[in-house]
Amino acid sequence: MKIFLNFGLLLFSVVPCILMLIQNPTKLQDRDHWYEEARSALKKRLASFEGKMGRAKNVVFLVGDGWGASTLTASRIFKGQRRGNQGEEEQLIWDTFPAVAMAKVGCWPRYSKILSKCFVARTFLVVRVCVKKKNI
Repeated sequence: MKIFLNFGLLLFSVVPCILMLIQNPTKLQDRDHWYEEARSALKKRLASFEGKMGRAKNVVFLVGDGWGASTLTASRIFKGQRRGNQGEEEQLIWDTFPAVAMAKVGCWPRYSKILSKCFVARTFLVVRVCVKKKNI
């Protein structure tokens, strides 16, 4: 019985790996495809700013608690797959804003008595007054 179980595990783990090596990579799996996509998106974004640089008006702060790079990527993929696409090329709403900046503000457990307290409130304080202090 153990022999059949071990053989089954080996079969189910080796066969998909072999099939992945045999198949040809698609355009979306090619690294150069994504570099070209990023390059063209950057050129398009920079071309839209020609002669329009000035003082910022109507600034909106979005404080996304827990929205790191991996969460944003997973959200893009999820949104794209729900629409029937691959997902990686999908844009979230703030990707279409004319200017976007992201800042990561951390809160260390050694500074905070209650870790959940420090995320949104302290992050907004840092964004608002541009000063990071120890949490009480």
